[in-house]
Amino acid sequence: YCINNIKFNSAKYRAELHEVHRKSIELDLLKLYKEGYLNLLKFWNIFINSVEINQVQWAEEFAEAHYSDLEPDIREGAINFARAIVAYKKQDYDKALEILNRTKLSQFLFKLSIKTFYLRIYFEKGDYQSAGFALDSYKQFLYKNKTISDTYRSNYLNFAAMYNEIMKAASGEKRSTKEELLEKIESFSSNIHSKQWLLEMIDHIE
Repeated sequence: YCINNIKFNSAKYRAELHEVHRKSIELDLLKLYKEGYLNLLKFWNIFINSVEINQVQWAEEFAEAHYSDLEPDIREGAINFARAIVAYKKQDYDKALEILNRTKLSQFLFKLSIKTFYLRIYFEKGDYQSAGFALDSYKQFLYKNKTISDTYRSNYLNFAAMYNEIMKAASGEKRSTKEELLEKIESFSSNIHSKQWLLEMIDHIE
């Protein structure tokens, strides 16, 4: 129920889902294991949902306590990515980049998520040159991958388009008002990745 409703009222349902996760783990009721290992997607969904509602300390403690339960070949990549996101949330951008640079995960959605966090970090650092290069790489990655659905690709490309608009406005390369950018984002409705983050980044525009 919570998962199905997250995109409609993100903060409310993410908070409810976090409580379900927290209580289930506390009572040892959550069945996470397959063939003796913790499922990576379940691990990640619990971690990232907590991060998204700013329960960063809880998310960090969860990741550190449970990453060793993952399959051996993905443990290092998973915990590195989690640690990079924790550093990012603490605005320790250089540390986040250093950890991301040594994060290796083979799954497509994780590769895409890593690229997305590079974009977030470069923007929030004000490193628009690196952001531009990373954005080009991001779009090429989306266009070249043939396994992603058209809907997913469209959502991420919409994010890339708005990221570019906001970045140009924030850097002074293009004059756009906050109102214009807000209107463009809202025109995508829910068909855009990281919508809430984009809305927050509009505040960087003077």
